Amino acid sequence: EITEDGQLYNWANPLTGVAGIIKPIRTYYAGNNIYCRDFEAKIAVNHDIGKAASRACRIAGGAWYLQPNV
Repeated sequence: EITEDGQLYNWANPLTGVAGIIKPIRTYYAGNNIYCRDFEAKIAVNHDIGKAASRACRIAGGAWYLQPNV
């Protein structure tokens, strides 16, 4: 499923009790057949909620991978 920039994507894993919301902020072509997305995420584990902002990229429609140090 592809979520457009600015739309929220909710997910939950009933086996682990972990759930979250991911919001893509910006999708762009980074060159060399690489596409990237900046995103915000909130993840809930038990009663703790974590927040993060990061970037994921993929090459030629392959799997998304997180960019380090974003």
